[in-house]
Amino acid sequence: MLTNLVVNASDAMPDGGTITIETANLSVHAELEEQELDRGDWVRLSVVDTGHGIPPEIRARVFEPFFTTKARGEGTGLGLATCYGIVDRCGGTVTLETEVGRGTTFHVHLPRADAPAAQPAADGEGAETILLVEDQAALRNSARSVLVREGYQVHAVRDGTEALRLSATMSPPPVLAIVHLQLPDMDGREVVRQLLERFPGLRILATSGSFVPAEGDQRVTMLPKPFGVEALALAVRSLLDDGER
Repeated sequence: MLTNLVVNASDAMPDGGTITIETANLSVHAELEEQELDRGDWVRLSVVDTGHGIPPEIRARVFEPFFTTKARGEGTGLGLATCYGIVDRCGGTVTLETEVGRGTTFHVHLPRADAPAAQPAADGEGAETILLVEDQAALRNSARSVLVREGYQVHAVRDGTEALRLSATMSPPPVLAIVHLQLPDMDGREVVRQLLERFPGLRILATSGSFVPAEGDQRVTMLPKPFGVEALALAVRSLLDDGER
């Protein structure tokens, strides 16, 4: 979450500037309805930049998955969407203050906990090992962040050659592989074929709009691009749960 906010702030300052990260405890009472928060104790994290600010016409869309103002190949539009998804699942809120030419501040409010967060059990739901094969670095990093947040053990690689080499030495072996089918070094379908040959019980989540799984092969499921971070997490959990039946 913090990485995505800082990267976003940095991108807003192509000629340089200052990023300030602030934290605070906040108690909301009946007479203090700050940022439309519910009553209770909150932790506030603010990321402030001195960049170009966000124009009014795009402010309402900044948290949309795959919405970006960058040129093709320079961004996926997943950074702020990932941040929003993380905060929302934790019961928090993300708001922004911005002025064109004077910078932007993102405020993250999270409910304050009085005890350490419980860690997922090693053999429990969400502890499975996943192989992620995606050539776009920003998308690969965002998807990995979402899955790690869910408690999975994620091995992320950028092409088919690296995926096949890594899978041969993974311990424990992967139970699910997320494979983009248009890879730069080889056909993603060939990567899928070799992975299934090596791991007959492996589940495959194929991220492409052009591949239809072989008839009768229940191990391969499509997740067409573009997809949101919550859709990815839901598809992974559904596939894993189905495989355990």
